[in-house]
Amino acid sequence: PRPPTTQAPPCHSASCLLPAERAGRPKMDSTKDSGVDFIHRIMAEVKVLREDFARLSRTTAQIQSEAKTEQANREGDVSAIHARISQERAAETLMRTTLEKKQDDFENKTRTWVGALGKDCMGTKEALAELEKSTSERFMKQASESDLRFLPLEAAMPKKSEKVELDKLSEELIALEGVVQRDRATAAAATRSAVAGAAADFKVAQESLDQLRQVTEAGRRALAADIGTLSSKLDSVDAFAQTRAKASDLQALEPRVSETEKSIEKVAYEVKTKAQTAVVNAISDRLTHVSMDVQANQARAQADKENLAASIEKVEKAIAKTDRQVDSDRERTSNCMVALEKELATKAFKVDTDQIGPKTLSTATDRLEARAQELEKTIALNKQEVPPIRARVEALETAFPTRADAAEIPKLYLGIAEQAAKHDSLHTRANEHNVRLERISGDVSRHLGKLEAIESRSVLLERTLSSKAEVTDHYTKDHTSDMLRDFYRREEIDAMLSRVWWRVGDMTKGRTVTGIPLSSR
Repeated sequence: PRPPTTQAPPCHSASCLLPAERAGRPKMDSTKDSGVDFIHRIMAEVKVLREDFARLSRTTAQIQSEAKTEQANREGDVSAIHARISQERAAETLMRTTLEKKQDDFENKTRTWVGALGKDCMGTKEALAELEKSTSERFMKQASESDLRFLPLEAAMPKKSEKVELDKLSEELIALEGVVQRDRATAAAATRSAVAGAAADFKVAQESLDQLRQVTEAGRRALAADIGTLSSKLDSVDAFAQTRAKASDLQALEPRVSETEKSIEKVAYEVKTKAQTAVVNAISDRLTHVSMDVQANQARAQADKENLAASIEKVEKAIAKTDRQVDSDRERTSNCMVALEKELATKAFKVDTDQIGPKTLSTATDRLEARAQELEKTIALNKQEVPPIRARVEALETAFPTRADAAEIPKLYLGIAEQAAKHDSLHTRANEHNVRLERISGDVSRHLGKLEAIESRSVLLERTLSSKAEVTDHYTKDHTSDMLRDFYRREEIDAMLSRVWWRVGDMTKGRTVTGIPLSSR
């Protein structure tokens, strides 16, 4: 019997067997292996080989499927890339055509804009030239009108009384008031001595004179009626005194009546030249203010003319609106000047106003004197009748001018206040016009800067366009390729290249490098 042999367990992994061992296993060892063991081992190896083959086939199939998938993916990517490239080329072509159209449109619009800008510049220059002519003529006309309006005022100013004359007149008035007060004191002393005895006899005359004074204080317009009332009262007094008079009293009274008439004439002459100091000073102050305002207005008007002449050169398109505003303001100013001239024409001079009171008083005194003469002829006056009458007449003479002046002065104050308000409104309007003109000059300067910038840009654009080539002189790549394709054909180029290479081949057949033929290399 054969000795028992140990059978090795079969290795199912392909890594356990080397290729050399796999190749040498079929050979049977005559000393160690028997036939059955050999068969089992061979079957195990065949089984392992089959498993390896199946695994390799699966791996190969998997690799092939992955390769096909990768190929399909790459084909999809390539098709997508080609589609994207075609889209980008189409978009680029479309963009190029769009840009060319935009460039052509921009060039056409630029030419149109440049032409329109040139026309606008020419029109603007013509408008500025016409504006300069019209404004110069307008302001010359306005200056002439202003001169014509100021000439009557300048002619009227020298006729007005000056401050020095008013001061002299006030001093004279003060001196006259002192004289009048002294005369009144002497007259009062003389009348007090005569009033004591005649108070009871002339009570009725005093009542009538009181009524006459109250009536005369009402105003200048009721003076005629007051004089009539006084005449009626004097008639009653004459009738009452006629029964009391005596021939001896009349003879004694004649020299005193003559003295009284002389004193009345003297007082009337003094009253004619009399005026109130306060009124004269107030009127002088007002005249001074008016003269100063006139001078200030002349200076301001001259300054406004100069500023307007300097600013009018810069006005452009907004000048129409400014002209309308200036015309409206000019009309208002002219209306104000006309109203002022009318108001000044209605006002009377100081000499005339001063003569109103004395004239009225002189008329009244003349009537009284005439009435006294008639009474002297018809009535025998008592010695005690004259002093009360003279006192009453002096009271009337002092009260009447003050009342008349008090009625006229408020009107003058109101007129002066109205003129001052008008002057202030005109001054504010002139300031507003100056502000508007400054704003318009600033806008004009900005527009001029913008116009210069546009002109510089147009000049630069014209220079750039002049250096560019025309569209007819520019050829694209496709057009150049088409031209060359029509000029050189492919068959001719191939024939020329074949002849060239054929000649080059013939030339290199017999050439040698360092003594060795090219054919042996």
